[in-house]
Amino acid sequence: MAASMKRRGMASEANSVSLFNKMRPYLEFVNAAAGLYLLWVVIHYVAVQLYVYYCVPLTFLGFIMSPLMAATPHCYTFRWCIINGANNIATMWVILGTWLASKVAILVTNRPVVAQAV
Repeated sequence: MAASMKRRGMASEANSVSLFNKMRPYLEFVNAAAGLYLLWVVIHYVAVQLYVYYCVPLTFLGFIMSPLMAATPHCYTFRWCIINGANNIATMWVILGTWLASKVAILVTNRPVVAQAV
């Protein structure tokens, strides 16, 4: 009886390894995409904090200097990071939503979704 349980455990382990090997490319893709998303979130957050600190300080002098500071290279760079970071983060959410919707459509219809020519 113990031998049959041991064989079942080995078969289960082999199935798990096989499943992991099949899923590995997808897991690597998800890991890379999540890393890229996290990188843009960090860039966006840091740029926002630095822009407020260096380019538009919350003082009267900061208010007076803000039109002049807006043209400086570091403030321009921070703004570029803020704008492109926000755009990339929003685009990644759209891509994720589209991908999930396509997977749900495939599951619901049990066949691939094919665009028809009009």
